[in-house]
Amino acid sequence: MPQIFQFKGIIDQFSLDFLLEVVSAGERDDIGEWKDGERSWETHRGALVSLGERQIAQSGGTLTEADRTLYFTGERLKEGTRIAHEDKLYSIVRVNPYDNYADFNSYTVKYVSAFNEVDT
Repeated sequence: MPQIFQFKGIIDQFSLDFLLEVVSAGERDDIGEWKDGERSWETHRGALVSLGERQIAQSGGTLTEADRTLYFTGERLKEGTRIAHEDKLYSIVRVNPYDNYADFNSYTVKYVSAFNEVDT
């Protein structure tokens, strides 16, 4: 289905760099033991926007002022994927897919902790 709505230009105006955690696929070694995939961080661009008061109020206490919405024009990300921006770590808790008819997806990202460090 063609992408009817194109917001890439608007999103690019408000985009900033952030780190996206990428986990390679796990595999079995020579003796059949499972080895988890390796984790690395890649730089991407997207619009990381504060949540509105209404969103926070309607969340029933699950979202706070520290959480954000990410507007991203790249490939669709999965829930649980971690992103880092300005020494803050976030985890995707909700995927709002628009890519069937637009050129972006939005994600609700939850602030993880001020004490978690990101290895780059």
